[in-house]
Amino acid sequence: MTAMRTTSPFRAALTSDSALLLYPAIFKLLLHLTTISRYGFFRDELYFIACGEHLAWGYVDMAPMVAWVAALSRWLMGDSLFALRILPALAGAALVWLTGVIARELGGGSIAAFVAQLAVLAGGVYLAIHNFLSMNAFEQVLWTLAGYLVIRIINTGNQNCGYGLGLWLAWG
Repeated sequence: MTAMRTTSPFRAALTSDSALLLYPAIFKLLLHLTTISRYGFFRDELYFIACGEHLAWGYVDMAPMVAWVAALSRWLMGDSLFALRILPALAGAALVWLTGVIARELGGGSIAAFVAQLAVLAGGVYLAIHNFLSMNAFEQVLWTLAGYLVIRIINTGNQNCGYGLGLWLAWG
């Protein structure tokens, strides 16, 4: 007599499609956490910190989001390199995750989503940009999310995603 094998709910959750999209994003975050404070402040980070002390809805040379992120980071966690760089690292993880979600939305399976995420993980520019506070770390996520919302509008016909798209683009 053969024993029936049942999958535990915990194992099923770890191997679900949505969990598989998270693993490459978690890997990217862990990669950045290992190097988050190896170098001192980048000169642009000091500028963003200064802008965060004088918040406005627009600056001559940049959108307001990065100054607000710098202010939020300092308010929540203080002045350490870790505090300043954790949000760009999280943005990088979000970019990897969104890439997999977009691949799925376009009809790709688990392998297609993983290959797309792997391409973002292996991209040198993404490894560099998400390692310090800069506008570019958040712009990549902003435009990737905007693209995802456009794809959702096209695929579902749900115009409510357009409101979210407008709000998101106005913020960045």
